[in-house]
Amino acid sequence: MAVNKRKVLDAARKYAQKGAKEKALKEYHTLLKLDPRDAKLHLEIGDCYRRWGQIDEAITQYARVADQYKDDGFDARSVAVFKQILNLDPKRYSAYVSLAELYQRMGLDSEALGALQAAADGYHKEGDKPAALELLRKMATLDPTNTTSRLKVAELLRQEGMEDDAVAEYEAVIAELDRQGAREQTLPVLERILELRPDRSDILRSTARKLIEIRKPERAEPFARKAVELDAEDADALEVAIDVYKALGKDEELASTTRALAKMYRERGDQDKARELAQRIPLSMELAADEEGGEAPEESESAFLSDDELLDDDFLAGEASETAEPELPLEEAAELELELDDEADEEDDAEELVLDQEDDGALDTGDAAADEGEAPLPEGDPEQLLAEASVYLRYGKRDQAIASLQAVLAQEPDHRAALERLGDAYAEGGDDVPAVAVWTRAAERAAADGDSSAFELLRDRIAALDEAAAAGLEAPSPS
Repeated sequence: MAVNKRKVLDAARKYAQKGAKEKALKEYHTLLKLDPRDAKLHLEIGDCYRRWGQIDEAITQYARVADQYKDDGFDARSVAVFKQILNLDPKRYSAYVSLAELYQRMGLDSEALGALQAAADGYHKEGDKPAALELLRKMATLDPTNTTSRLKVAELLRQEGMEDDAVAEYEAVIAELDRQGAREQTLPVLERILELRPDRSDILRSTARKLIEIRKPERAEPFARKAVELDAEDADALEVAIDVYKALGKDEELASTTRALAKMYRERGDQDKARELAQRIPLSMELAADEEGGEAPEESESAFLSDDELLDDDFLAGEASETAEPELPLEEAAELELELDDEADEEDDAEELVLDQEDDGALDTGDAAADEGEAPLPEGDPEQLLAEASVYLRYGKRDQAIASLQAVLAQEPDHRAALERLGDAYAEGGDDVPAVAVWTRAAERAAADGDSSAFELLRDRIAALDEAAAAGLEAPSPS
């Protein structure tokens, strides 16, 4: 016998209005047997339960309709029903998850992230950390630039004892912040990694570098020091320490660490890198190392390395070539001093020496003085002459050192190590004018070579004697 649907529906509604729940539901179920997927009928039944105060039963009806709309592709209708569910029960976090999926499908990524965030926060408050973690990971996948979500993922992983996974998330956050140019924001994240992995030298170095970049070298020093303490043979750690000490103006630590790194490269056979590092050592520290019989100044307690690990000054002056005669051993210094004492009186002061600015910019290396009857320049291999000049300076024979260095420049006018050493010799004797001239030439060569570190050190030395000359130097072009 055919059922009159309109008549049954009217009866169900009358019973519902009178509060006769059982009779009303009986009529509604009669209709549902005819069409179990009648969404409007399920919504009407849900509304009845809501009016009767039976919230869970109402939500059950609404959720069935929302899921049906979602499966059938009626996304906007499904969203409206899920919002109705959340109005009744804001803690129904599964509804937020479904909303997020719908929003994402509709291209509303911002709304999707908001829904996931609400669900994740809710699960987290209730102590369901695995569920919260899963949702936060979905958020990170949906929007990798959302570092806030990724940090929450990392924190949850950390709380769950999943330290390796937490560190991986922290590193992903750092990479994204670097990409966004948010350098300062990476610092607390780096420190969080160090709390879990205090011996990560790469993180220590990165932390120190970030602090230098934002001009906080005093905070960078402990991280740089720890990196070197972990591995004194780590060239990258020593480079970071050098940058820190340079920024802090700690010349003693800067010199000792630079010497240590130069020595390391020398032992590894990279003579060019070793020489370049040796040329960075501040003038004041080089001169101090030449005093008192060649003993290096006592390192402060904050220096990384002991005196017996430092390079000798002969190497700082220049590495001897394979064909050159052996460098003069320091143990023969006493015999050399006796020989030097027998030499003629010291030559005129350095400022009386002529610096002939020829077309190629090279310095006059002493030929003019020889033409006037003065003693000729010494002969020999440039590197050996450099080594001898270092010994002369060590024993206070400044004019003999100047002659040896001019002899080097007579053969190689642009020899940077000789130019720098000659400027040192002039400055040590108070001959500011020739010192500035020679250092200026060395700075120009450093700029031409693209060596910004050496250029800056030389410019600082020049500025101490002649600010105008330093200001006129042209810095190396950025690489």
